[in-house]
Amino acid sequence: MLSAIVRRLSLGMGTVIVVASGERRLPELPATCRVVVDSQSHRGPLFGLHDALQPLAEDIEPLRGWFYLTGCDMPLADAAFARALVARGDDRFEGVVPCEGERLQPLAAVYRPSIRTALAREIAAGETRLTRFVERLPVLAVDVRELQRDGISLDPLLGVNTPAELLEARRRYDGDDTTRGRNRSRGI
Repeated sequence: MLSAIVRRLSLGMGTVIVVASGERRLPELPATCRVVVDSQSHRGPLFGLHDALQPLAEDIEPLRGWFYLTGCDMPLADAAFARALVARGDDRFEGVVPCEGERLQPLAAVYRPSIRTALAREIAAGETRLTRFVERLPVLAVDVRELQRDGISLDPLLGVNTPAELLEARRRYDGDDTTRGRNRSRGI
């Protein structure tokens, strides 16, 4: 699944940073992928985000100073979704986060690298939950219905935690124009 995520994101975003546990064996990844060892293995995405931000430059292209954060269980992440979020952000915000009602989706969102200071402070204060951290940031919450109205696919929000969700992700992946015709063994 990780290979599929990195492949999809690499198509339109350049460098992809993967945060991985030191004991985990990773599949072969594109040369544009940078692997960072998770300093707090098994502590969750907040700590992984902290580690990913360390090597990240302030001037990120092609997302104009934003980076896209996604989870390893979200195989349909793509650059078009990230660009749609960036297009909604401005200087008032440190993040642009999709939401379904009141529920934020912080693992399918764009953020500015400048959050690293606030992130370090929150971790030092004992925070361990990504959602709580994001709720304290100045973020623009974008209702997923707005994204749909603009023709943006919500597939990047699909998390895979059950066999049924994996089958659904495979069905959507196989129908995606950016992956059609690829060897099935390289899919998710």
